[in-house]
Amino acid sequence: MKKTIPTIGIIAAAAAFMAVAASAQQFDTSGLELVSRDQVPAFATVWVQRADGYAVPLPCLPLDLLNAPVYALPNGSFLLDATVVQPSGRTASAMGMALQSDSEEGGDDDSPPPPPDIANYQKFIGQAFSVIDTNAAAANDTNLYSACISFPGDTNTVGTLQIARYGADAVIIKANHFDYSAETDRDFALLVCDKVQTPTWKSIDLSGSSDGQDGWLVQGSVPHYEVTEPMFLLVSNINLTYNEFFQAIPYGGPQVQITGAQPYGTVSGTITLQAIIADLSGTSTTNQQIAVTVNGLAARCAVGPTNTISLDTRYAQSGSEEVEVAVRSLPVPFNPQNPPLDAKLEYETTGTLPLDFENPAFLVNASDLCSPDVGTNYILFGVSQPDQIQAVISEPSSGRVLASYAGYVPWATTVGLAWNFTEADGSTPYTNDTYRVHFVANDPTTLDITNRIDKEGVRSGAGVIITYAEEAHNSFLNQEFYTWINQTLTFLYNDIYDQWGLTQYYNWQIGLGRNVTAGYVNTPTLNNGWRGFMEQTLGSLIYSDATIGPTHGSPWAIAANGGDLASTIDLARWASAPSPNWRMRKVAVWSCYSATSYLSTNITGYPTFPDAFGIRPQLVQHGGFMRKNAGLFFKADLDQQWNVAEMEEGFDQLWVTGPNGYPGGCDPTWAIGWALAQAMSQYVFMQDAKPLLVGYRWLIYTSVYDDDLMRNDYSQVKGRGF
Repeated sequence: MKKTIPTIGIIAAAAAFMAVAASAQQFDTSGLELVSRDQVPAFATVWVQRADGYAVPLPCLPLDLLNAPVYALPNGSFLLDATVVQPSGRTASAMGMALQSDSEEGGDDDSPPPPPDIANYQKFIGQAFSVIDTNAAAANDTNLYSACISFPGDTNTVGTLQIARYGADAVIIKANHFDYSAETDRDFALLVCDKVQTPTWKSIDLSGSSDGQDGWLVQGSVPHYEVTEPMFLLVSNINLTYNEFFQAIPYGGPQVQITGAQPYGTVSGTITLQAIIADLSGTSTTNQQIAVTVNGLAARCAVGPTNTISLDTRYAQSGSEEVEVAVRSLPVPFNPQNPPLDAKLEYETTGTLPLDFENPAFLVNASDLCSPDVGTNYILFGVSQPDQIQAVISEPSSGRVLASYAGYVPWATTVGLAWNFTEADGSTPYTNDTYRVHFVANDPTTLDITNRIDKEGVRSGAGVIITYAEEAHNSFLNQEFYTWINQTLTFLYNDIYDQWGLTQYYNWQIGLGRNVTAGYVNTPTLNNGWRGFMEQTLGSLIYSDATIGPTHGSPWAIAANGGDLASTIDLARWASAPSPNWRMRKVAVWSCYSATSYLSTNITGYPTFPDAFGIRPQLVQHGGFMRKNAGLFFKADLDQQWNVAEMEEGFDQLWVTGPNGYPGGCDPTWAIGWALAQAMSQYVFMQDAKPLLVGYRWLIYTSVYDDDLMRNDYSQVKGRGF
């Protein structure tokens, strides 16, 4: 019986910082040394010369080309001349050669049926990637360590990969000579594909026409600042039904370019732009999203086929503005119902185009999500010359008029429409969640917006939830966590009113109940009670703040290594239980990849961490009339060698005490953005984790000025320059 055995291969010849060649190469056999097959190591790069004169790399000598001559190449790899030998189906598939079926050749075909023709994302969805810690392997897993040190020496000077089978369904890959010291935005990415000849990149059409081309995906990545010489990578749970090939490239996400207008050109009205997008050839538009903004604010636009963008410039301020097109991609095959922890899954790139917007009338500030607590909201429009204006605020579905405005504007200025959340009589409260604003300038320009009313307020300043996850089999780290979190940080909050302590605050300075804490350790044991603790505390208005970590995480979950796990769906459900004022005032999630992407809609169906805790974007809060809050999250890996627990405690202490953290000198009115800047300068490795502060950068620890901040009176805030 004939059986087709899938090939596991590797592409391994390229300098660092260049896409490793996926195409075939040509070799001249003249002058090469002829060697016997037993001189070729069990695992070595073997270039197989095809009948068309091109050669493709395989990870070992094919078993079915016994009569083909083998030559030694100068770089330590080998060349097998298969131009006069007919390869079998599996080798031909790996070589990118078309073969006739057995039935066409006249023979019996008793081979098993071919596997299902599915996309690479589905083929590799169950595979797991990890970087092998050889020190830990030497101490705890002698078989794994022996496999790592069994690789033959590599004499190349450029980036190369070596591969070896490990166990029944895993491979170990040794990465040699990859120097990423000059990289800042791209990481070392190990790619996987079922065909070696597939192009690495393809042009992306977000309307879906590019989805027919399948190809390379990210099996796993290593942050550029953690790339070492050499690295040992483990890919386990391999799907043996399909061929697999690996290559390594520097990857930072899709490549985005905006065309359709010249930089700094003058535009008005509706303009047509196009986003030219390239990404890995295995990505599909079901795992990609696009967001178009103007200077960080949501743009009024429509995205059509071939990534054509129809942008209405009247909904942004006139003057020099930057159009931003952010494309987010999930090129990593994984099960969204069981996302891996501490692994980068999302990539995002933003293309920019500076333009000069010139409109006779335009939107300045929609003041969306204003809170009724503010009393009167102001919706701002701009006019560029003397003009007659009219405006109506109405109920969206019925058109019922709530307020109307008219008048002559004698010069270029900003027009503010004041509305106090009432019906047309000026006293009956308006109870709907949205309202429509219709603005007309007689040049003529008509602008329409629909705003939401913020009925989900932020919790009043209260106590803080403090929790972290223990590490399995790492007593040193667990002691560090206990010292900095259980002792030092908890003492800071518990002792906040102690007149013999550090802060020496009074309740009239910072608010009531700020010394209440709730602590819990998520141990490396399933069902340890941590989920119940989180549900209870997040659901209680006794707590307005949360400091979570160090802990393992993904963009949509936090957990101990082997202990209880909470997804962002869980966190959002628990936090929103005490509706309507459920949104947390301050949150810091010290886990890998906890930062939300720039795009607000999550591809997987899970909310982002900021959304789960009710942290609205920075540009909505700054300038908007609403209750303010803020959250600290991380876009990259939090390496424990930096002592994350010490950084965590230091950041909170800076925010609570200000720059004078000593008894009698503490000041709770310094901006949280200032505290982050100070922490990043104090802990030099913190910037490698790419901290992202979401929400109001001028949030201060004291809550006694929250009404002022809601109305954008930030006169009490110090450190606003950060």
